[in-house]
Amino acid sequence: IHEVNFDYKMDQKDVGTGNKKRFNIKTSQAVDFTLANKTRLFSSQFYGLLYHRLLYDELSSYYYDHRTAGGGGYIFFKDKWELDVGVSNYVVKDMPTRVDFIASSRINFKLADNLTLNQRSFLFLDKMSVDYELRTSLIYRLNQKMSFEIRHNFERHFLILRCRLYRDWE
Repeated sequence: IHEVNFDYKMDQKDVGTGNKKRFNIKTSQAVDFTLANKTRLFSSQFYGLLYHRLLYDELSSYYYDHRTAGGGGYIFFKDKWELDVGVSNYVVKDMPTRVDFIASSRINFKLADNLTLNQRSFLFLDKMSVDYELRTSLIYRLNQKMSFEIRHNFERHFLILRCRLYRDWE
């Protein structure tokens, strides 16, 4: 199974006032590219996976953000539920490279012969942050090789602030 996602977003706004006002100045030009590959191991329910995501915006302060991962998983209940874990290398400009642990799940629920609800979730954990993604898709299969999909993507990123309490012992 191969999955490729590509999103491009450009934002513009008017800057300044009076004689110095400039119109339609580009403030963001973001590219979000994801490539995922899942391969069954022999004829078993086990599979190996590779994942790569690149977020690139030349006009932003972070400039680039990419994550490359590998791992394995298992398919439960006759291809209805998949659960996998992996390890990733996470790189953000001007920040040290981090290692993430990734857990993901995929649920397929057949609503009718040609209609399927698919829920995909990712959880990225490291020492400094917790990120998660939810992708919910409604897929209508037109024929054996073609389908139509409506998808809702949700992402949340949390930075973990660690506080240590020190006590003066006298």
